[in-house]
Amino acid sequence: MKMTIDIKTPTSWQQLSLEQLYIVAELLDANLDRLTLLLVLFCKLAGLKTTWDKGEMFFVAGKTRFRLEPYQFRQFCDKMAFIIDEKPIYVVNPTKVNDYLIDVRFGDYFQADALVERYSTTGDVMFIKKAMKRLGGSPHFISKVKANAIMLWWCGVRGFLKEKYPLVFPDSAGDMTPKSSYEMLQDVLLMLNENRPQDNKLIEESDVHGVLSALNSKIDMYNKQKELLKK
Repeated sequence: MKMTIDIKTPTSWQQLSLEQLYIVAELLDANLDRLTLLLVLFCKLAGLKTTWDKGEMFFVAGKTRFRLEPYQFRQFCDKMAFIIDEKPIYVVNPTKVNDYLIDVRFGDYFQADALVERYSTTGDVMFIKKAMKRLGGSPHFISKVKANAIMLWWCGVRGFLKEKYPLVFPDSAGDMTPKSSYEMLQDVLLMLNENRPQDNKLIEESDVHGVLSALNSKIDMYNKQKELLKK
């Protein structure tokens, strides 16, 4: 009698459950080489264990032990490659912050984004705690794994905002020196305050989507005027 094993794994960031997101967050911080990382991701996300017999690796699902042909093994590992090769987007939310930042103030969003970026370069969980506090989330104890999960979710938020406001978040422009968070904030305020710096506070306290929508529209108008001048 032929045995059938039903192996299910997520094939996109959007399909990850919260439990699976924590698994990914932990493994991405483990400094594994690509092949090993894909193998462990496959086993963990499919709920499989491994065992060795006479130098050959077998997979275990429940009480059933089986082996995969090399091409099958490669196919399953390739399905996990999105975690390494694709930017996170629409990632399950491990926080109590609204998935789409509804009712979040622009100033709080901007500062939170800068804090998450600081975490990505320093690994200091304090920056994630501060970011969550700015967004109205829980500032209590956050483990390293949860901090990584929050960072992945925030990368997904960035991807969502980039889709919604593409002119505000253009693709990286070559070798241009990146601006500091302060410089970027000043650029945004300058575009929206109509030369009234006294309105900066009002802009920062406005809804993040209202500000980004206005900014996207402003850039669109500027681009159209620029094209007209070329004719």
